[in-house]
Amino acid sequence: MIFAVLRYRDFALHWSGQVVSQIGNQLNYVALAWIVLQTTGSTAAMSGVYLAQLIPGAVLGWVAGVSVDRADRRLLMIFCDAARFVIVLALALGGQGLWAIYAVTFAVSALTMVFYTAEKTAIGQLLPEPLWTEAHAFVEASSQVAALAGPVLAGILVASLPTPTHVLYVDTATFAVSGICIALMHWRDQPRPSGGGVRAAMQEVVEGFRHLAASPFLLVVLTTAAVANFLIMPFAVLFPVLSDRVLHAGSQGFGLLMGGWGGGLLMGSLGASWLSARLSAGTLIFGGMTVLGISFGAMSAVGNLWGNVALAALGGFSVAPANAVILTMVQQRTPERMQGRVFATLLAMVTVAAPLGVALASFFLERVGVATVLLGVGVATVAAAALGALALGRVTQGSRAPDRNPA
Repeated sequence: MIFAVLRYRDFALHWSGQVVSQIGNQLNYVALAWIVLQTTGSTAAMSGVYLAQLIPGAVLGWVAGVSVDRADRRLLMIFCDAARFVIVLALALGGQGLWAIYAVTFAVSALTMVFYTAEKTAIGQLLPEPLWTEAHAFVEASSQVAALAGPVLAGILVASLPTPTHVLYVDTATFAVSGICIALMHWRDQPRPSGGGVRAAMQEVVEGFRHLAASPFLLVVLTTAAVANFLIMPFAVLFPVLSDRVLHAGSQGFGLLMGGWGGGLLMGSLGASWLSARLSAGTLIFGGMTVLGISFGAMSAVGNLWGNVALAALGGFSVAPANAVILTMVQQRTPERMQGRVFATLLAMVTVAAPLGVALASFFLERVGVATVLLGVGVATVAAAALGALALGRVTQGSRAPDRNPA
């Protein structure tokens, strides 16, 4: 049962901090994007908030894992929450100039990336290995709830509070609550020995890359995650166009499509531990990608709104369990002292791949139409699943690690 992980007090506190922190991130992004749009009237300036949020993961993700592997991870997460609290509060009190907003968004995103990496690695210390898949699945399901509820809550707060600046005060409170939750944990981590200095840090980065290069299994898994995000994330630009130009359902249809997708992701995450006990890792990952590709491809031919909502839900459900399975496989195959670097690399690859997929889909959208792009994404996803399954089959031949995940 996926909720069994909450019986472990430290994990329950860890999870609570993670959920509250993620909601805080959503509040921060929506409030700042809205402030920029209202004060400048420029969509280009507002896009800068998105870029400032994106760049840290793409540029710093490759090295951020070093700090996680060196540090006391519990204290590091508390530091990230405290720093985000101070930075956002300073912006709220000091005025919201455009470049100050960009700087704060960049800093908060960088700290969030470190927090994310630390909290993923901590799961391996908070729970016995047979519960890792359940834990990752539960965290992923909670992330989906936060991703769905956070923007809605932010929109309500922006509309109801006197100014968007007041949302920043609420945001600081979420970081305070997250830090307190983590501080209350009984678990104590220890810093790892390091050589110190920039040169030693770069050597540790190289060591992390060598570990990945020496593990074809991890390379296939991380590449699969990046490719999947490259192919999946275009839904963010495809769904509104599909609703408006093909289904003629307007913003309501777009909301229903997003709700179907998010609901499918949530249900798939909740069912990940049950499925992982009955299906192989390869089936969950690449079978899920195949179903997703078929769902996207079918959207190009189905002209009914509710049929497309059902296909969106099926796609979300089919791909969600792979997230928990991939995180568990990475944790199982990576020495604890290197997990920060490997998880940070995974985050960096995904962060780079997702906007590239959105940009490519946007480029073709106006040239060939949404139905053709959906069909192309579907075919490419099925092809990527087939190639990934072949690659994983080759690298796992003769492996001593079980193909079935712990439950």
